[in-house]
Amino acid sequence: MNKTVLLARAHPFIVAEMKPFLEQSGYNAVKPEKLDDMASIARSSAGAAISLAVSSALGKPETFLYISKDDLADAARRAIASRMVRRHFR
Repeated sequence: MNKTVLLARAHPFIVAEMKPFLEQSGYNAVKPEKLDDMASIARSSAGAAISLAVSSALGKPETFLYISKDDLADAARRAIASRMVRRHFR
């Protein structure tokens, strides 16, 4: 199983909160240094973490896994989110 997750559109929340969360869940979270690096990293990644607007309604449940800041702030919700990430990026 590929254990790399691309940090696409790396909003400060993604870098400050999601990167450590993904790493604690057993993934290598990679933020491209430049836009040209994104395609090559994406090809070798299990998936991507993308910062979306709160009102976004993109994709289907089986395509996207939505995790909010609140899901990482509470220990019980964080544990559930970690299991969901591992199941989603297999």
